[in-house]
Amino acid sequence: MEDEHRVWEECLRTIKSLENAQLVHYGAYETHFLRRMKTRYVSRPEDVEFIDRLIETSVNLVACMYGCVYFPTYSNSLKEIGRYLGYEWAWQHASGASAILMRKLWELSAQTDIKDLLVAYNMDDCRAAALIAEALGRICTRNSSMPDLVDVGSLEVGFQRTFGKFDSALPEFAKINDAAYWDYQRSKVFTRTDKTVRRTIQKSNCHEKIPTFDKEITIVDDMPAKCPKCSTTKLWRYLPRRSNVVYDLKFSDKGVKRSSVKYRYSYYKCTGCFAEMTFYERKSKYGPNLRAFLVYLVIELLLSNRKAADHASLLFGLPLTKSAVGHIKSEMAAKYVPTYQSILHQIANGPLIHADETKGVVLGGGHYVWVFANMTTVAYAYSESRESSILETVLDGFKGVLVSDFYAAYDSVPCPQQKCLIHLMRDINEDLNRNPFNEEFKAIACQFGALLREILETVDQYGLKTRHLGKHRRAADRFIEHVVRLSCATEVGRAFQKRIEKNSDKLFTFLSYDGVPWNNNNAEHAVKAFTRLRNVINTSSPKGTRDYATLLSIQQTLKYRGKEFLEFMRSGEMETPG
Repeated sequence: MEDEHRVWEECLRTIKSLENAQLVHYGAYETHFLRRMKTRYVSRPEDVEFIDRLIETSVNLVACMYGCVYFPTYSNSLKEIGRYLGYEWAWQHASGASAILMRKLWELSAQTDIKDLLVAYNMDDCRAAALIAEALGRICTRNSSMPDLVDVGSLEVGFQRTFGKFDSALPEFAKINDAAYWDYQRSKVFTRTDKTVRRTIQKSNCHEKIPTFDKEITIVDDMPAKCPKCSTTKLWRYLPRRSNVVYDLKFSDKGVKRSSVKYRYSYYKCTGCFAEMTFYERKSKYGPNLRAFLVYLVIELLLSNRKAADHASLLFGLPLTKSAVGHIKSEMAAKYVPTYQSILHQIANGPLIHADETKGVVLGGGHYVWVFANMTTVAYAYSESRESSILETVLDGFKGVLVSDFYAAYDSVPCPQQKCLIHLMRDINEDLNRNPFNEEFKAIACQFGALLREILETVDQYGLKTRHLGKHRRAADRFIEHVVRLSCATEVGRAFQKRIEKNSDKLFTFLSYDGVPWNNNNAEHAVKAFTRLRNVINTSSPKGTRDYATLLSIQQTLKYRGKEFLEFMRSGEMETPG
């Protein structure tokens, strides 16, 4: 311990001698080491402040890459990326595990050549980390010296209609194209050709006139004594009274009917400053029940804004338009933002999260909607990209188990993780179909299938209980160790081996936790709810997508809990019932 303390003091003096020292490291080991040494040996306040600043300003290259930069390697290990960038270690068998063994050998033998080999190995690691940092800098600045650099956003293909906007090369072509539209031909051509079509169009344009209101309410008030702005006592009353018609729906055991009320109220004007005033708080044109019903049509019944407006207008004779429905949807989404935030909080503080992502509906592509779900709650979150920043925001402080697919961005979440074994099985099955005569890979696949089948028999019999699933941990560990130690001769076998080694601590996590499933079906089921809605809305803006995500989160959460979405929206409650 005395030698360790002495070496630490010498290390600290060396770092202090550097002007504005900053630590650039690969992985989290260095900052963990500094915190441990600070707790163990540092007592002087100035040293504590120096180490805290060193940790705060440190740069972890792995954290910079996760979910943002993808090198064409099987993992983000220093050795793989360094060799891809052209760096070679002087020690042929360079690896972290080998370095530990060499260190132990040096401690036992005190041979100088072993020490020199370890020092050279560490220097090579530092040079490789510097090379990766330089490459990341070139990537972030879009340096032309990296010809293989590809922005994944440029690979996105937005949702397009079969027949989009016609880009006419000649004015004549534009005129011909416009004349071919169905509405144009029906209203301009066929009305002059066919009497039946003409009568049909004339009939559809003659709507029956409906009363503008069912009853009238006059708001009786007294003229104010003085102007609230300039205190003038001379005020004018506008005549006639102003009015405001409110359309709403009345729900009963026998059905739903329209309600329209016309409010008449007084309006005053000051003779001094000409300020206008009234005691009547003007109401929205559409009442709360109607607004809830329209959101129900759009979110739960998956009607477009236009169809929802047509549906409500047909049933209740209401003056509704597509834009009015869109405006109501946006206002209701803004109203229920606190409810949405509460749902996100419930998920982040729960013991289990299923996560997945899918393409958004913003015109032009490149946008995503992320899904976070457990057994009782679902939340959809809009993101401009597929980067992992949304995970840092939504899952901040999450301490439970995260179930996901093998997308690398999820690895940045610091919590126990379970990878979806259905995804892994399907990938194995696809590789088997492509390589039917690869006996080496087939043997590995058979071992995986036999192990998983035994585990699922226990799940079917006892459920997801650790006390029953724990008996399979040893077999799972043996399978992983066996695959990692294999000397695979084929490319598909080596690829699978590296995949198992990279995710070795995330494949069978569910064996050690109660209630954690081995697949990500819950998130995939929630994704389907959004894709059905996506097919209806077709294109949207980022704000519109956020509105849909807010309302759909509430609707799906209520569905998971056995509650009715329409009743909740009509109730005016802000907290989703448990």
